[in-house]
Amino acid sequence: LEWFKRYSPEELVWVYASFGGTPAYLEHVDEAESVEENIVQKILSKRAPLHDEPEMLLMEELRTPQRYMDILSAISQGKNTMSEIADAAGLSRENTTTYLKMLEVLDLIERVTPITDPEAKKGIYRIKDPFFAFWFGFVRPNKRQLELGLERNVWESIKEEFKTHLGRVFEDICAEAVAEMAKKGYLPMKVSKVGKWWWKDYEIDIVGLMGRKALAIEAKWKELNLQEARRLLYQLSHKAQHIHGVDEHVLGVMAKKIEDKQRIIDEGFIALDLQDIAHFAKQKAASSRVSMA
Repeated sequence: LEWFKRYSPEELVWVYASFGGTPAYLEHVDEAESVEENIVQKILSKRAPLHDEPEMLLMEELRTPQRYMDILSAISQGKNTMSEIADAAGLSRENTTTYLKMLEVLDLIERVTPITDPEAKKGIYRIKDPFFAFWFGFVRPNKRQLELGLERNVWESIKEEFKTHLGRVFEDICAEAVAEMAKKGYLPMKVSKVGKWWWKDYEIDIVGLMGRKALAIEAKWKELNLQEARRLLYQLSHKAQHIHGVDEHVLGVMAKKIEDKQRIIDEGFIALDLQDIAHFAKQKAASSRVSMA
């Protein structure tokens, strides 16, 4: 997203959460307009250039696109396990497995397992590209209203749910940033891999592992005051104790904005906000341009 010059880091998260990372889709974004207006005019409107893009793509690639669309809709609605997806799409487990494998081949979905158990049978499925997640989460369920020209009404009705979508996308952005920072040696510990972790009722957004040491970070799409950040870190320290095979932890929090960020850092934690992530992204882009020169 480095070619956008006018949008703030927060607005760029909105752009990525709705248009994804494909240059052909991002080219439709008009920076002279607000991100909200771009979403309405370029995706939601029935005359929008991206209004039917996922449907058209699936029709070109697959013989039975409707089945695949039903599966993608189920995943976008939080049905992430094999059994949940099969039930929501009205399919047998065997057929669902076949469809899911094809969607993985097309790079539209991925199967995610806890970072400590990559061979886990109970993996969850998620849509990879934010644009497809947005489309199946907000466009397809509202197709009838959008065809009637009610795109602005639809946008007003989905705004609250869109915030939840932003939170999930921000987690991905943070995980990618942590992985890149690890490569550059910017973290207080080395990590060999980065991913999500969950076990029973415990879940941590971002975990990096190196031997018996773990980096554990919570990512929140909100502005945190000092008390909220400390509370998150306290809860995180409890959850991190349950990571199997780990006996040493480095804890951190990432958010849209963190009040008194330096105090948290001085207390021995990682604290990164959107400005930090944006600064690191600019450094990475600049070094890439230098290496290509």
